[in-house]
Amino acid sequence: YPAPVDTTGTTGIETNDVDLRFGPNPADHILFIRSSTPSSIRVTDLSGRTIFSGSEHQLHQDIDVSAWPSGILLIHLLNANGEPMGSPQRLHIRH
Repeated sequence: YPAPVDTTGTTGIETNDVDLRFGPNPADHILFIRSSTPSSIRVTDLSGRTIFSGSEHQLHQDIDVSAWPSGILLIHLLNANGEPMGSPQRLHIRH
């Protein structure tokens, strides 16, 4: 990664194809996402409703989560075809 990132409270997905890190977890304002391969993410609540969909296939994203609902959300990492990579990861939003 080009710049050091404070990984305190981060969570990640590691598969054979990709290494994903995101944090802080819990988050309240800005969520950073770092991936070893260009990918997009989808964030859902526990009922499956989409909260955020990032279709840009980027290595680094900083997302403002201040308007997201408090509680537990799921981060889904998607490949270029929109297919899931790895298992969804829990993200706690606390305001």
